[in-house]
Amino acid sequence: MVFNRNDCSWDGSSRESNHPIVGSILDSNNALYIADTGNHRISKWTSGSMTGTVIAGQVYPQAGSNLSLFNQPYGIYIDSARNMYVADTNNHRVMLWNNSATSGIVVAGNGKKKSQKNPLYAHNF
Repeated sequence: MVFNRNDCSWDGSSRESNHPIVGSILDSNNALYIADTGNHRISKWTSGSMTGTVIAGQVYPQAGSNLSLFNQPYGIYIDSARNMYVADTNNHRVMLWNNSATSGIVVAGNGKKKSQKNPLYAHNF
């Protein structure tokens, strides 16, 4: 199940999002992964939990381009091994975060805006 754009927002306190949610997905254990775009991080909410855990990016919002940061993560996909693929919108790349990793691997894009040499482009639906 995948949810998109503005499904919910929170009050901005602590680890909660103060921006609309752009992308989220459930894994096979019904854990909810949220691409918290405006806070530049990915959170995981286990079934029945009242709080989420930041699993990628920083607890306190920090955009960046190194392999442990995002700049507006937009979409997210979890594979059967619970590896996470993230569309890192303003860094113009797709990142693979292996299960329990503390940083990602660039699997598409090169950090530059769309050009003839780099056709990766994030589109707002």
